[in-house]
Amino acid sequence: MSETFSCPINRSAEVYGLFPAVVFPAGTYSYRELNTFVEEIIRYLQDIGAADPRKGRIAVQSGPSVFVLGLIFACWRLGLTVFMAHTRWPPGKIGKTARELDCQILFVDQDNLPSQDPKLRVCLLDERLLPARDTFPKTIEKRYISQDRPAVLLMTSGSTSAPKAACLSYGNLYYNALGSQDVLPVHPEDRWLLSLPLYHVSGISLLLRTFIAGGTVVLPSPGIPLETLLKQEKITHVSLVPSQLVRLLDAAACTSAPWFLKAVLLGGAPAAPGLVRRALKNQIPLYLTYGLTEMGSQVATSPVCEAGEDGDFKAGVLKYRQVKISPDGEVLVRGETLFLGYLKGRELERPFLESGWLPTGDLGSLDSSGCLRIWGRKDNMFICGGENIQPEEIEKALLDTEEVVRAVVVPEGHREYGQVPVAFVVLRDRQNIILPEKFADTLKAALPSYKIPKSYYALPEEFAAEGSKVPRRVLREYLCHKKQALRSIPIAS
Repeated sequence: MSETFSCPINRSAEVYGLFPAVVFPAGTYSYRELNTFVEEIIRYLQDIGAADPRKGRIAVQSGPSVFVLGLIFACWRLGLTVFMAHTRWPPGKIGKTARELDCQILFVDQDNLPSQDPKLRVCLLDERLLPARDTFPKTIEKRYISQDRPAVLLMTSGSTSAPKAACLSYGNLYYNALGSQDVLPVHPEDRWLLSLPLYHVSGISLLLRTFIAGGTVVLPSPGIPLETLLKQEKITHVSLVPSQLVRLLDAAACTSAPWFLKAVLLGGAPAAPGLVRRALKNQIPLYLTYGLTEMGSQVATSPVCEAGEDGDFKAGVLKYRQVKISPDGEVLVRGETLFLGYLKGRELERPFLESGWLPTGDLGSLDSSGCLRIWGRKDNMFICGGENIQPEEIEKALLDTEEVVRAVVVPEGHREYGQVPVAFVVLRDRQNIILPEKFADTLKAALPSYKIPKSYYALPEEFAAEGSKVPRRVLREYLCHKKQALRSIPIAS
């Protein structure tokens, strides 16, 4: 029989009662209020005939809102699986994908309604559809969630191949949050800003980390800069990707970290040494993390003082995870947080090796103390004139300059050398149309000549959103078939 866990909102409603559970632009819900709100959504799902997990899954396409948070936990209490769709997907794509993943209902915002489809029911995310709120019950009914039940479907980044729907159980998410607590503790008085989207595992996982500990999840008000949000909401914890941290450090108002900020969890892409040094100088309490969707988010996390001096990631593997390195240097993972598999229609594809290990596609090493260091992606490497090139090394050098805040390096075909590196970048000053001469000098001091990009292009706007991973295969297609649509960025001579 499958083990069950208390729903964290339900349990915290008993233990912490009137402590704030979620802060959103329109107000605040205590844990008791949020628990009652989740129960209202359960009744709503039952009323519309969507509470039976045998009938299919629930798809959601929306930005963060208290309704979406409540809907996720209501589905989990009912044993339903939630597919969190990318908010930038057009209506046609979300409708098609929801059908392929056997979703019975798609919840969307008013602005993104797909065309009528007899095989897919579409519902608006509108709190006015819910029944009137009951008075707080005197006793709180205990609610449990099955450990092995599929809880969420998230699309992998698809940076080198087509995205896949990774299926995570509630136990995967729960143990990921529990292991994180040992290194990155959350307390009832803490406030974690939901700064990453809920269609990323990093967004879903921070909900569990916070609610399990009785902390507060803060939903950002649209249009307010990150540095303002941190101070206004007295944020203690925030998850960022490197480009977000660059913007935060560049903000005129951010001369040093607010005194109440306890942790900035930095992941999603390699952190350049210069960025780490800037964060330390500004007294940012930085934690570097390595993780992946298939492991429920974090695999290894440490305070920045434990990072390698050369800026490469190095951190201790968290509890409930196991890591080993294959003979060819690939990172293999397994443990309580390892996902159920990739969903294809009604079947799960389980891409595991003998003894349950999952190949990550990342190259890395473990030192004598068990700390993990990541070097780059196995399938990103290419050969230029007989020399092996790992794009991540070039990207790190680009990010260590003053001009670049995001960088993706891909190979382009070359008659003489076979392939040469080409860089797609987002500049700190996005109005710039030319890189200064000193930029070239900085790269020459950091890289051998064959690793210096031969061309620079502005990262296409569709990939420029902070927090999103860029599919390298698509950028390579741009170079082959859509080069005329790219904006070239020359270097001053």
